[in-house]
Amino acid sequence: MNDTTGGVFDNLIALSKQDLTLLALTGQRNKLQKELNDKKAVVKKAEEEAVRRGILLKEKQERYRKEEKLIKEEHDKLINRRKALASFTNYKVQQGAEKEIEQSGKQLRIREDALLTVMEDIERLEKEYKVADEARINAVNAYEAVAKDAGQVFSEIEDQHATVSDKRTAIATALESQALTMYDRVRNKYPADPVVPVKEGSCSGCYMRMQPQVINSIQAKTALVRCPGCGRILYQEQRKEE
Repeated sequence: MNDTTGGVFDNLIALSKQDLTLLALTGQRNKLQKELNDKKAVVKKAEEEAVRRGILLKEKQERYRKEEKLIKEEHDKLINRRKALASFTNYKVQQGAEKEIEQSGKQLRIREDALLTVMEDIERLEKEYKVADEARINAVNAYEAVAKDAGQVFSEIEDQHATVSDKRTAIATALESQALTMYDRVRNKYPADPVVPVKEGSCSGCYMRMQPQVINSIQAKTALVRCPGCGRILYQEQRKEE
């Protein structure tokens, strides 16, 4: 098995390193994109909550204004009716009118008490809206802090990815088609480490112990050898002194 770039095994190892780098760059890009998406989702949720609180507050304020206006109108009517009592000459009619006025006064006081409750609700909703709006602002600031430099980071990752891809293409082009086909098949199963060294007689991918004849075949470099256990492509790791 000949290879113009210095050996099939060396090129497979180099190809594996390039693919590992590409995998890492893709992971960085995906991680940053996920962080942006997560923070954007937080912003959206915070904005929706602030809007919801704002709507509740406006509805309650509108209800308060309408009820306050009606109560004032009823209060003015009572005042006019009390003034009109003096003009009644019939005692029974006067007594009946006084009872109606008294009953209306009681109903008016009940409505005034209810209006105070509405006012308390408005104060509570104002506080809740303020908290929700502050959370929205914090979420927007957090997103913008990440997004501010994200474009530059994405650009750098893409540049590195393109450079490594070019190197990978050059290495893959120098490999024999049979070796490249085998490598791609193994890489589909083990994207991070399709090519691994034999360490102390064992596959460093799955740690299966190799038989002597397998070790001999790997050392001879006459053909590509795959681990009987996991299927990764194996090579003999060089000793430090070598």
